[in-house]
Amino acid sequence: MTLVPEFYSRLWCVCAAMDMPCDLPQIENGNLAQYYYSFKSYYFPMPKGKKLSYSCIVGYTTERGTQDGRITCTEKGWSPLPQCYSELEHFLAGFPGTYRKRSCITERIKSVFFPSGKCTKPLLENGSFYSTEMDFKIHEELQYKCNPGYHTPSGATEDTVQCRPQGWSFQPSCTKKLGSILHFSPF
Repeated sequence: MTLVPEFYSRLWCVCAAMDMPCDLPQIENGNLAQYYYSFKSYYFPMPKGKKLSYSCIVGYTTERGTQDGRITCTEKGWSPLPQCYSELEHFLAGFPGTYRKRSCITERIKSVFFPSGKCTKPLLENGSFYSTEMDFKIHEELQYKCNPGYHTPSGATEDTVQCRPQGWSFQPSCTKKLGSILHFSPF
């Protein structure tokens, strides 16, 4: 019985855990540059030490109150966690006693000050939308399809996003299917 293979096996497990990569981050009320969604399989998983910039949608900011943030892939995942906060919540958080009631107050203020909530049609590479409309009301849906050889994040060729008070339910994207290369024989 030798201990060498077991030692290398354990060493490999430790090294593999240390090189744990980061997958495409999900950023509620924010997003990365479109090419990260369009070419997800090329960029992700991302190795430790790599940095990404992200942007918050209109009406939302990072914890520091800026429109853009920066995150780093670490052995524990993305750091700091990419988050976008409502500018209204930032404002309310500055008043004592509003923290516990913040979400209720926020929704009430939004309904008073932003009654005409809407979403603008997002960008989509390698696909198309079924609707020609540019603006959508809250709760309206927008269906899209991917070009041949491309698929949605769920692996389908079509998907639907919904307009919500904070923006679209998710960023629609179409990425290249792996293994869809065709080989032609001249004979």
